[in-house]
Amino acid sequence: MIDEIDAHLHPRWQRRLVTLTRKQFPNVQMIASSHSPLLAGAMQKQELRIVARDPITGRMQAAPPRENLFGQKADDILTSSLFDLPTSRSPEAEASIKKYFELFEKPNRSTTEDKELYELEAQLDQLNYGPSVAARETQAQIQAGFDAKVAEITPEVATALAARMSRGPSSDRGNES
Repeated sequence: MIDEIDAHLHPRWQRRLVTLTRKQFPNVQMIASSHSPLLAGAMQKQELRIVARDPITGRMQAAPPRENLFGQKADDILTSSLFDLPTSRSPEAEASIKKYFELFEKPNRSTTEDKELYELEAQLDQLNYGPSVAARETQAQIQAGFDAKVAEITPEVATALAARMSRGPSSDRGNES
C-alpha cells in the first residue's frame, strides 16, 4: 500500500508511473492512493475507486467512477465523476467568465458596463476561454496559409472560380465519366 504515490513527481513521471510500475513489478498487486488525473488516465475503470464518506451512514465507501477514463485528458478526468469538479479553472476565472456572459446578454448596458465587458473580454483571451492554445495556433496557421493562397489568385482565376461557383454543383455532374 502506497499513500499518494504521485507525491513530488513531475507530471511527465506521473504519466509514465503506471506503465513503469507494471513493467517492473508484473506479479505484484499494489494499492495506492492518488489525486493525480494523470495516473487515473493510465488506469482502467475497474482499477479505480473513489473513496468517500457516505453522507447518510458516515461510513467510508469505495466505488468505481461512472465512466472509463483510460487515455482521457487531465481536464476531462478532473471534471469527471472521479474528481467531480465543475471545471478545472480557478473560481476567480469562472467568476470572470460568468460576469462576462451576464453583461454580454444584458440588452441595455450602461457605458460603465460596456467598458467592463470589454475589459472582461480581454481577460477571457488571457484565460484561453474557448479553443485550446494549440487549436488557436493551428487555426492561425491554416488562416495564414489560406490568406497566402488567396493572395496568389489572379483576376482571371477569380473570374473562372466565380463563374464555376455560380453554376452550382449539379452542373459539373454531367462531365463525370
